[in-house]
Amino acid sequence: ETEKLFLGSLLVMSSTAVVVKTFDDLGLRNHKFTDVVFGLLIMEDMFGVLVMVLLSTVAKAAGDTGSTGMSVLYAGLSLILFVVLWAVIGVYVLPPFYLKVKKYINDELALMLSLALCLGAVVVCDMLDFSTTLGAFVSGSILAATINLKRLPELVKPLQYLFGAIFFVSIGMMVKPQNLITYASPILLVILTLYAGKILGTSTGIFLSGQNLDTALRSGFSLT
Repeated sequence: ETEKLFLGSLLVMSSTAVVVKTFDDLGLRNHKFTDVVFGLLIMEDMFGVLVMVLLSTVAKAAGDTGSTGMSVLYAGLSLILFVVLWAVIGVYVLPPFYLKVKKYINDELALMLSLALCLGAVVVCDMLDFSTTLGAFVSGSILAATINLKRLPELVKPLQYLFGAIFFVSIGMMVKPQNLITYASPILLVILTLYAGKILGTSTGIFLSGQNLDTALRSGFSLT
């Protein structure tokens, strides 16, 4: 039963790296539905923190509900504190600092500052057992609201290609082709269940939230 719970929890989470890479390759970043998808991906990362804590606690405590409840509460409070800290830094700390040093920031400094902020946020998230994707998103949103440098996306693009390649290669190295043959039947069944449930559930939720049917269907297929 525990394995089924883990598998189900993993399947409802979409890979931010895969979705973003696909949007970039297809040139879809400027479409309306991609904003909806990005918002949902970030929410998944935030709620995924609580889910991971809950699942790991269930697996270790073997039904100790008191321990489970305290762990989930601690994770929730930590997440709230992290979001509040992110908002304070992004609104009250970095913008004034940037205005004072703006004239000294060239391309090289902007690149180093963005990398330092990104990797720093990732390290903090890792220390708190949060999704590292959440840390990268937080640093990106702070930079977008602080550093008014149009060339920044172009400056970081080579690093995006580098880390993107490392990500996909590392995922590929974890796949054992023999397992695809050995477990062909359950794999096919899980894939069919995922497609039906994810597309129907996500599209319905987005449509009921007020988006049009086209945006809802595009978002549902993208996350699947």
